[in-house]
Amino acid sequence: MQKKIIGIIVDIICMTVSYLTCVRLRFGWLRSPLSGDFSLWGTLLLFVLAYAVMNILMADRKERSDRRTVFSLMRNALLDNVMLTLLLIVIVYLIHTESKISRGFVISFAAMDTLLMILGHLTAGWLFKGYLKRCRKKLVIVANRSNYRFVMDRILEEFDQEYEITGLMIADRTADGFFRICYDGSGRAVIDEKYKDFDEFLKKGVVDEVFMSLPDSDNEQISQLIERLESMGIDSFLTINTFSLGVEEARMENFSKYHVLRFSPRVFSDTDFVMKRILDILGGLVGCVLCLIVGLFVAPAIYIEDPGPVIFKQQRVGRNGRRFTMYKFRSMYQDAEERKKELMAQNEMDGLMFKMKDDPRITKVGKFIRKTSLDEFPQFFNVLMGDMSLVGTRPPTVGEFEMYENHHKRRLSLKPGITGLWQVSGRSEITDFEDVVKLDLEYIDRWSFLFDVQILFRTVAAVFEAKGSE
Repeated sequence: MQKKIIGIIVDIICMTVSYLTCVRLRFGWLRSPLSGDFSLWGTLLLFVLAYAVMNILMADRKERSDRRTVFSLMRNALLDNVMLTLLLIVIVYLIHTESKISRGFVISFAAMDTLLMILGHLTAGWLFKGYLKRCRKKLVIVANRSNYRFVMDRILEEFDQEYEITGLMIADRTADGFFRICYDGSGRAVIDEKYKDFDEFLKKGVVDEVFMSLPDSDNEQISQLIERLESMGIDSFLTINTFSLGVEEARMENFSKYHVLRFSPRVFSDTDFVMKRILDILGGLVGCVLCLIVGLFVAPAIYIEDPGPVIFKQQRVGRNGRRFTMYKFRSMYQDAEERKKELMAQNEMDGLMFKMKDDPRITKVGKFIRKTSLDEFPQFFNVLMGDMSLVGTRPPTVGEFEMYENHHKRRLSLKPGITGLWQVSGRSEITDFEDVVKLDLEYIDRWSFLFDVQILFRTVAAVFEAKGSE
């Protein structure tokens, strides 16, 4: 808690200094960067409000974040300022539509605040290192002989500033072994010596919390241990792997009036999806405007070469099997779907997708808009409607989906995207559908807000390098 409070204070100080410095450099003293009725300090309060909203939305990530290394400081400071900038735009729009804030001011503020946050947290970490060390909670680990070393090392690696391990209880079916923990010169936890009375240590020693990971212990032994801890008023944590469940991720949630364990290959927080949706709405709005501009030139060219609808509509399958209509600029002749059956023998893709180099169904205009990815622009309307995301997996056709095997369905656990890891990983060279599935699952397993931003930048680079679909 102390570390979190110090972090918030450092962030607000950095924001205030960055804000006042940017105001001084761009406008002079006592002038608000926000046109309208907002004063210098009133605008600063909007910045603080955006920061407060950001902390609420990103609470789960901040609980997991690690600010100890310079790289993690840079990553967190950059992500915080990207979110802060997006929220400022939304708040200014909602509060006072006639007010405008300079883009140059926002960019200069975000750049300066990122730099000051990195320096500020490094300085605070150095100044308060001794204080935070004294405030660490005293933790006792209870584990089996098969996993105690792994558990100790993992906790020390991730939470050495929050916890001090003071004891280790090795719980076996035959006998209990309790050991005191001390630390060598490098800060590594080592077993000091064995003690006989674990209860005596819990009763008379300083113990804030007990962490239990007991996959080799039986339920009766675990229940007795929890009862002993509860009788002493000591908080305890029991890992899900205690139940020997072969799942990748799980967490406790509330479902109606029930406390339940949620199991998933990848558990996402609601905050993650809020951040992703904000990015989709802002990117979708920009993309729809660009689509209308591009359509002024592309639509007539499509119609002149092959009269008919310029927008291609097709039923696709989205998140968890939802059906939706996907839009693209038409790049093929109108009878393309009928002619596909005749060309199936020339399919160059192994698996459920169809791919053919020099496909005769593609028009001349179609080859150009595919090469430049202009045919994808109408999908920004799918993004705004919520059927797709800017970044995601490839949406399969209904025919492909109906032939899916069980493991294929997992690639639909996130919304499909206009672009994705498959699209920026040499899609023209991939000839096996299972390779597409692997890339989509890799995207799901690695997904984060910053990973989406990285893929978007890679997509822009690929488009300028003319690495579009063939």
